[in-house]
Amino acid sequence: MATLALALFVTLPAVADATSYCAEQRELGWSFYCDPPKRPRPSPPSAPETPAPAASDPLEEVAQMRQRLDRARATALLDPRNDDKVAEYVALQNESVDRAGTFSDTWRRVLWTRPELDYTLKRPVGNLAKNTWLDARREAQKEAAASLGERYGVIFVYSSTCPYCQAYSPVLRHWADANGVHVLPVTVDGAMLPEWPDSQLDHGQVAKMGLAGKPVPATVLFDSETNQVVPIAFGAISADELGERVLLQTRVEVGDDY
Repeated sequence: MATLALALFVTLPAVADATSYCAEQRELGWSFYCDPPKRPRPSPPSAPETPAPAASDPLEEVAQMRQRLDRARATALLDPRNDDKVAEYVALQNESVDRAGTFSDTWRRVLWTRPELDYTLKRPVGNLAKNTWLDARREAQKEAAASLGERYGVIFVYSSTCPYCQAYSPVLRHWADANGVHVLPVTVDGAMLPEWPDSQLDHGQVAKMGLAGKPVPATVLFDSETNQVVPIAFGAISADELGERVLLQTRVEVGDDY
């Protein structure tokens, strides 16, 4: 009997499913324990990722601070006898002042340690450094004025009846004499100011220079290299301002002085 059972077992077709296999064995009279196929255990659900907190917007935070301060101030103004409301506003105001003070203190300490950020090294504001800078600036103005004739001609356009021309004329005369600058005066009304007895009459020169209709007095440079007119001033200015503008227009590139 055992031999027959073994033969039947050997000749049984292969079964793909363990459950059907066990059922068939029971039909054949086998008596044994048959383990069901092991199914993979499902993975425990992963915990949802906690989203990172959104970065606060500095502009929004500052706006909220201002809003709180403005609201507290308005509330206190509407009820000025209420100590608590006034105290709340004062506390917020003090907090704002403290924050601003800390910022200012940090600002100056940053400039002390990072000189490349310190604009006052380019344009001093302290008395000692500023006076030194001004002395050097005046020398640069004198050098620029003294060398004007190498490339530029100075032209002064005026009207003898213009009060601003009358006030500015002696200023220009003194500046020109002090710096050895030759000035070509042109009168647009045919009459001459006392400082410029050798003035030329306007026979179209003003229009050719593009100055027709422009205000007088007009002080311009004529660039002999580019044949261009370089305005220095329309209206009356001081001698110091005149020297500064001549320096800037002839020796300093745009943006270099700021």
